[in-house]
Amino acid sequence: KWDDAEICFFGAMKNKPNHAGSLYYTSLLQEKSNKVSAIISGLTFLAVEPEGKRAKNMYEYIFELFNSFAKKDEKGNSTITLSMDDMDNKGKENNFSMVNMMLGLTAASAVTDSVKAKTDVEKLSLYIQMMNSSFSVGQDEGKGIYWKTYVPFFIEMKKKDFVNVFAHIASITSGNEENIKWINDNQDKMKTFYEWVNAYEWKK
Repeated sequence: KWDDAEICFFGAMKNKPNHAGSLYYTSLLQEKSNKVSAIISGLTFLAVEPEGKRAKNMYEYIFELFNSFAKKDEKGNSTITLSMDDMDNKGKENNFSMVNMMLGLTAASAVTDSVKAKTDVEKLSLYIQMMNSSFSVGQDEGKGIYWKTYVPFFIEMKKKDFVNVFAHIASITSGNEENIKWINDNQDKMKTFYEWVNAYEWKK
């Protein structure tokens, strides 16, 4: 009973927006119906639980979602794919049609040779930055738990200049040696980030 389960998870998220289990499963449940909401849940989950088997699964899943916004053919041409659910539900809760478009453009550029040299951490940071730009534009009109509760979290993260730090933290399970070195060399930045996360007052 996936629909019933999703309602229960959303209820738990309203009571405790940083509840890891609810964030994890709402992300997986919305893969086809609302990719942006799925990404928001997944990224928030990684801010709460960046290590372990679930974190590794979520990290890989997030990149699959981001990469699904644009496909590259054998000639090197990129095709942007949009969620028809979002396009059909303008004005309704948790609609991210504008964010969908922005992520499509970002994904299309991310598969070009000029951007391909970037590390996965840099790509993740780029995606989050682009999402935030769209969030800022649509925040006043956005409806639903994602716009009301989670979008302000990411906008504040950008204002605090924590996006790059978070991208490194979210990539802990990637096993990338450069990222592991960054984590070891920047414990102070990680501490500051989590002091902010733990003190953050979620909007409900």
